[in-house]
Amino acid sequence: MNLKPTASRQLSEEGIIVFWRDGALPGSRQGLVCILSMCPNPECACGLVYISGFIIDERAGEICWDDDGVHAKSPEGIDSEDLMSEWMLSTAVDPSSGEIVNDPDFPDESNPALMKWLSSEINGELLDVLYRFRARLNDSAVEQPSEAIDLDCVEAGHLAAFGDLFDRVREDEYLLNGKRYWTCIYLCPDPNCDCHEARIVFFDDADDSGAGVGWVYLDISGPVGIRIIEMSAERGAPEDLIKELWKLHERRHDAGLLLRRREVQCKMVGKRFGSLSRCQCAQPLSLDEMIPVPADRDANSKMLPE
Repeated sequence: MNLKPTASRQLSEEGIIVFWRDGALPGSRQGLVCILSMCPNPECACGLVYISGFIIDERAGEICWDDDGVHAKSPEGIDSEDLMSEWMLSTAVDPSSGEIVNDPDFPDESNPALMKWLSSEINGELLDVLYRFRARLNDSAVEQPSEAIDLDCVEAGHLAAFGDLFDRVREDEYLLNGKRYWTCIYLCPDPNCDCHEARIVFFDDADDSGAGVGWVYLDISGPVGIRIIEMSAERGAPEDLIKELWKLHERRHDAGLLLRRREVQCKMVGKRFGSLSRCQCAQPLSLDEMIPVPADRDANSKMLPE
């Protein structure tokens, strides 16, 4: 990988990612090189991506990972050992939740300052890269249009679950107050409709009823940003819970960019089905009006009827 110290980050699905920040000296830069790997236990189904890291000097022009290990190259011919620190980070990241856990084989080998740096870099873009890296090593498919779309489900309401139209979608989970929540995005798949509405529903991972704890209803029609139409807690959940979950979502994603990209993807799939009902642009429904279905985390499938 060719290094670019002026960048904020360099992400790759090939097993090396680099984060950059200002160094201790004025005008200097330093990088955190992260080498990605799979869980070493072949029988483990943890889904974690392991990260080993070290500091790289801005004078390095390239970082290489080959049969001889990891080494740096410099245009000035500086020795690799003078460009790289010792290994200072040994940890693992859950691509679904962004949770960082210590490597069980080396629980005390991570520098706390680098752990904090890595934690500050966790966002949706990085988690997508980690998810695709793991899928590539597993020879698994990544996000793609579904070949078995249930049209009755899609046409049941004017918004359809993204997970009903696409397979192998990375699960987007959030940890809050010791509990795990996950999200499902609902968008209009009708290519002839310009409602530009979206709903993000939050689900309690411990609840198998298929009923969400609340949602945020959004207008994504502008060129940038979003407008919240309504935010609601359901099933007895406190209003503050949805506000806190929404804050976590905004911290992880550029919501406007994410939802507009998802909307384009949904409408591209919608073009395949000329029989899709025209969008009625109904007002948002409460989750009491949703049809509860058994939670299926692989399909991410929930349904919003009209």
